[in-house]
Amino acid sequence: MTGLSTPGLPFFQHAYNRHIAYGSTTTGSDMQDLFIEKIHPRDPDRYLFRGKWLGMDIHRETIRVRQGRGFREEEIRIRGTVHGPVISDVMEGVKDTLALKWMACDARIIRAMKMMSEATDCREFIKAGGDYHSACENFLCADTKGTIAYATLGCLPLRGEETARWFPVPGWNGKYEWTGYAAGSSLPRKINPRSGYLATANNRIRKKGTGLDIDGKFASHYRYARIVELIEEGGRFTAGDAAAMLNDTRSLLAARIVPLYAEMLEKSGHARAGEAAELFAEWDYAMDTDSTAATLYHQVTLEFMSMTLGQRLGKKLTEKYLRQWYCALDRWVLFVEQENGYWFDDPATPEIEDRQNAFIKAFASAVSRLEDRLGRDMADWKWGRVHQLSFQHQPMTKAGWPLDRIFGMGPWPFGGDMETIHR
Repeated sequence: MTGLSTPGLPFFQHAYNRHIAYGSTTTGSDMQDLFIEKIHPRDPDRYLFRGKWLGMDIHRETIRVRQGRGFREEEIRIRGTVHGPVISDVMEGVKDTLALKWMACDARIIRAMKMMSEATDCREFIKAGGDYHSACENFLCADTKGTIAYATLGCLPLRGEETARWFPVPGWNGKYEWTGYAAGSSLPRKINPRSGYLATANNRIRKKGTGLDIDGKFASHYRYARIVELIEEGGRFTAGDAAAMLNDTRSLLAARIVPLYAEMLEKSGHARAGEAAELFAEWDYAMDTDSTAATLYHQVTLEFMSMTLGQRLGKKLTEKYLRQWYCALDRWVLFVEQENGYWFDDPATPEIEDRQNAFIKAFASAVSRLEDRLGRDMADWKWGRVHQLSFQHQPMTKAGWPLDRIFGMGPWPFGGDMETIHR
């Protein structure tokens, strides 16, 4: 068997044997909830649950910390409730007592992965995945008999009417407890679909004909849509076609949003607007390392998002929000396409700004930053100069020079972005 695994797991997440090949992407389904516990007024190790004061589970671990030539011992005291460990004990600035309920790995996942790796066809593979008791994953499988299959494997917590829960909930009244799990055949699966292909790229999934809506933090549809586009363009595929697809850098997001940028550039009085518009007009939306349009597009988008959202959310909250890219992106595209005036108007000025005003400000800032970093000539603004890949060794990279240079590799120019197949 050959494949790719995660440290700590003895079997493979993506692999092939003599009979099958398989791989997975995450569903992004919500597997964690935070519960606010009500603590006894006189005893911090007791909490209220369904009308009764219960004692917390107290677990102690002794950690050895190196000190000089020897070590010192530190005891860590971990509190737990019926909902899981109390994580607020190690969180600064959190007043509530928060317990984390999490569908984490259990021993059954090891057995399931072993049986999946030994399967001789796709149906056997999916059956073996019945004990994959972990976060839900999208598994794709192909076998030497010509069968292709897709299955969501794992356990999805059931929360009454919700399949995702975004905020902490009261833990003392029992109203927000998980009612069970969706698993096995109740989750989406397909074998040999009429289309002749299956695709997944962390995108949102649903099971047709059921009320099950797998909600959470999933990717936008652009990578998935590009995969489907390339498959439907072709007939029979070779290994070379598959390699080309894996290295594809065309962004359907850029193809959607750059024409809007071009329209706004035409109305802009900025000295470099014409040059930028020409660059965008000639671009095929591929994030290749020698593309200058890719660099400009990314910098303008970053400035546009940061400046617009920052007016309402403030700098720190905007930075946190944009780090949650899967949450931020689709909402941002919606704001831009619908010209949502609330977000584009700067509350600090008496004038009412619109999308055009906000874009001109963002474009000017983006050009200024790129000139400072890469020089005035737009031809020098190559995507590979700013988008690079390094391989880091843990822990040697953190040890600093010269070990980081000996054990680390790169950086190298790297094509693609978050919304391309080559990612």
